[in-house]
Amino acid sequence: MLAVGTDLKVLGGISPLVAALDHTHPDMRAAAAYALGTAASNNPTFQAVLLQLHPDIFHQLSRLVLDADEGASVKALYAVAALVRNLNTTRHAFLAAGERWRVG
Repeated sequence: MLAVGTDLKVLGGISPLVAALDHTHPDMRAAAAYALGTAASNNPTFQAVLLQLHPDIFHQLSRLVLDADEGASVKALYAVAALVRNLNTTRHAFLAAGERWRVG
């Protein structure tokens, strides 16, 4: 998936995907989360670029994980899992955003 992440950066597609996480239509939110998760999967270079461009990405994904639409929620969790693999920087950012992940 390295090419997917590299292509997204070169084509300027990262920010539009991140913006789509807040789209009014749940299928768009789910698709954006899935695309980001796929690009981030086993791709530390993309993970670092995404975090650099959007340091609040885990805050956005935390809202989406709690989305009323199950499809969007599941895809957001997939994106989180992909982002925290292979790179300490993204794991630390996830832990720093931990307040939003507390339930109850």
